[in-house]
Amino acid sequence: MDSSIHAISIIKPIWKTLLANSYNGDKKIKDLLLDITLGNAAHPDYEYQQDILKYKGRILIGSNVDLRRKLIFAMHDLVVEGHSGNLGNYQMLRNHFYWQGMKKYV
Repeated sequence: MDSSIHAISIIKPIWKTLLANSYNGDKKIKDLLLDITLGNAAHPDYEYQQDILKYKGRILIGSNVDLRRKLIFAMHDLVVEGHSGNLGNYQMLRNHFYWQGMKKYV
């Protein structure tokens, strides 16, 4: 008989933790996630898979201001396409991410 103890570790990327935290602090998103997980068809533009909520195919960012800033600066500092001004930075962000009022925020 094998009396050894085995453990399984799951590595979660830090960005997924930050994303989940942005959802936890946002009541609208928490309500939306509840609707979606209960099968409410009233939100056809949203999908939730692997702990990521998407709006029209783009990753939805909750109300976490720190995460939003990190994303803006990350896009701005990209070597290939960075430093492209507010409009260019917004356009790069909107290709992958969404939050309400993003254009004004950027």
